[in-house]
Amino acid sequence: MKLRGWGIGWIGMALALGACGQQPTATITATPTPPPTATTEAPPTQASTATLFVLPPTWTPLVSDTPTITPTPSKTLTPSKTYTPSSTPTITPSMTLTNTPTPNLTNAALLAEPLVSECEDFAADPERNQREFTYGTAPSVYWTPVENAAVYIVRLYDVNLVTLDQATTTDTSYKFDAARFDLTGRFTWDVAPVDVDGLQICPLRGSVLIPVP
Repeated sequence: MKLRGWGIGWIGMALALGACGQQPTATITATPTPPPTATTEAPPTQASTATLFVLPPTWTPLVSDTPTITPTPSKTLTPSKTYTPSSTPTITPSMTLTNTPTPNLTNAALLAEPLVSECEDFAADPERNQREFTYGTAPSVYWTPVENAAVYIVRLYDVNLVTLDQATTTDTSYKFDAARFDLTGRFTWDVAPVDVDGLQICPLRGSVLIPVP
């Protein structure tokens, strides 16, 4: 309240001077300033929700580098046992031999010429040969002797004239192996007399063999 007292004092002084006829050189009016009132500032309120920053639709972020991820196996599996085959099979191709008969030029030449005297009686022996024989047995064939013959070459053929057996003998008979025959086949045989020089003397002579049950 001191300021209010000072103001009243100044007013009284001014009135006294005016009464004396003196003009004051200056008039100072003091307006008391009320003391500041303590105010309580409210603490700033923290926003309860964050404001999301939305990019403009035309803005595209540029990625300067894209990391490359290389997977690394965490564990390497090692087989506990290695299989080793006990044996390696060997494949052997089976072969079927086909004998294509070739023309007997020597026999053809002998047939074209007149028979020599020692060949006139040369033939399959009709008295001892049998056309049929029991299947599973070894059939024998016979022929007449030829003078000057050192050996005889005997051959057995199947129905296609494929040679199944061939043998050389000094006898005038020969027994074929029973395994050479089958029950449904028809077989032929022939014999050629050969001299000491290996030359065929007479044309071939022979007959048929038919296995029966």
